[in-house]
Amino acid sequence: GLASIGLRNEAYKPMKYIAELVMNEKQRGSWPEISTERFNSYFSPPAGVYIQMAVEGIFGLKVHKPDGYVSVSPSFPDHWPDAELCLHEYNVVYKRTGNTLEYFLKCREKLAIHVRWLLPAGRIKQVLFNNSEIKFKVEPRVGCILLSFDTEECTSGRIQIDIEPLGYNV
Repeated sequence: GLASIGLRNEAYKPMKYIAELVMNEKQRGSWPEISTERFNSYFSPPAGVYIQMAVEGIFGLKVHKPDGYVSVSPSFPDHWPDAELCLHEYNVVYKRTGNTLEYFLKCREKLAIHVRWLLPAGRIKQVLFNNSEIKFKVEPRVGCILLSFDTEECTSGRIQIDIEPLGYNV
């Protein structure tokens, strides 16, 4: 929910809270089942939901195979310099250097890429896809802007965005 409205600096915080709550010797990374049993047993869905939060909420990766595309809507906090996601069929490498954002996606199958990235309010200076300029749209949102563009089918794509944030305080 936080990621979907552009609160990229807050979107990871629920995941961090959950990780701190369950990553200990007793919980061992999973929520305990609440019952009257004398032994610990664990649900498996929380681990799957946690992974889904990371893949979809933070890395913004949603696969629409029947429609032939993958959507990219990441929500990395401004202070994160990099992040990496390695899945069986998809790999993502994110890097931020100053006001330049890079997102590299590699897929096992050819898919179009639909980018819908909520960014800090500012001016987009340049957008490159695989080192070539690409046409894009920018729409204003509350406290941010939405950058969007679509690509042809490919097995990998490097997105580079140069942005000049407004630099305001609320």
